[in-house]
Amino acid sequence: MIKKIVILFTFISSFVFGQVNDYRNILSEEEKQNLLLKIQNFEQDKGIKLFVNTLDENEGFQTEEQEKIIIINLFDLKNDIIKIQIQMSQDLNQSEQASEIALLLESLEEYIKENKKDEMVNQLIDGLADIIQKEEESKEIVEEDNDGLGTKSKIFIGVLLTILALYIRILYVKRKRKKIRIKKK
Repeated sequence: MIKKIVILFTFISSFVFGQVNDYRNILSEEEKQNLLLKIQNFEQDKGIKLFVNTLDENEGFQTEEQEKIIIINLFDLKNDIIKIQIQMSQDLNQSEQASEIALLLESLEEYIKENKKDEMVNQLIDGLADIIQKEEESKEIVEEDNDGLGTKSKIFIGVLLTILALYIRILYVKRKRKKIRIKKK
């Protein structure tokens, strides 16, 4: 009975949340369940759909959705060597985070050598969550800075226009006085 509930939970959660597609059968059922929970937490926190796939070297994975998606492909090469590929939708702007992702992948080499695939994927998801969090925080800071500069610029332009209007008024008054002096002579 418990096995049926677990299978039903896996089936339903694969439609509601991101998925673990273990096409190469390198993860145990327990590891898949743990990853599904990790993915669900990630998606609830970040609002980004996450797919984890185990594939052969010449295979690929695509989804119909185009926004807020991260696809992690684990290629099972010969001799239990794993190659990791991370694909992000364009709205997540992977190019700005490329160096941080490269550092994250380097830190996972230990897990790959020890053949700890589930721990490797857990660390990868945690690392991606941290990278996305930093990106969101930096966007908020930039937006605050842009708002501050916009307000300061508007005030500066307002002061300049006021000074210019006063200068024009002074010139107008001076010309009028000069005309009055010329008429009196």
